[in-house]
Amino acid sequence: MSRKLRIGVDMDGCVCNFADASSKVIKYIWNLDLKREDIKVPRTVDIVYYDLFTDEQRALYPGGPRDLYSLICPREFFYKLDPFEGAIETLKMLCEKYDVTIITKPLEWVNCPSEKARWLKKYLPDSKYELIMTGSMEVKGLIEVDIMIDDDTRVIKSLDGTVPIVVRQPWNEEYLKLEADYAVDNFSEVPAIIDEVLESIWLY
Repeated sequence: MSRKLRIGVDMDGCVCNFADASSKVIKYIWNLDLKREDIKVPRTVDIVYYDLFTDEQRALYPGGPRDLYSLICPREFFYKLDPFEGAIETLKMLCEKYDVTIITKPLEWVNCPSEKARWLKKYLPDSKYELIMTGSMEVKGLIEVDIMIDDDTRVIKSLDGTVPIVVRQPWNEEYLKLEADYAVDNFSEVPAIIDEVLESIWLY
């Protein structure tokens, strides 16, 4: 009897909409109008926003970008993130059919790990999955899964023997122009791509 396919799933940028939520906070606090489509490089959000500050604004945060976390991500921020349209239904389907491991790198903010875990319990109360939180994007590539669904090119580049499915985002557009990885415009398209992968390679 063959084992179930092992599927790794990222959270932010794939299942839940971190970029748009954080952009609203940035607009409210600093009046910076930065949208998801403006973020062209996969970097931590604190650095992305800090780079837009004037020298006067940076002087208010002597600790650098890390000082922004408590402002960008106040308590309950991660728990209240909106899922992308159709993402929860698709994730439930994957959990029913495959061995799913949610693999996420929490931001270095005290509330992030527990809020991410609570978010999953809220949206997947009856689904079976494993949750792994890593200390870096590259460490995700060391986790043994057959297929990894992610939006961050640092993760995709770290994979060895794992098939990547890239969720298209502005920060991976240039990468996808050069690499012929499987890619989807939204998470709802993932099951069809998994079927395509199974038809083209031998995983068992």
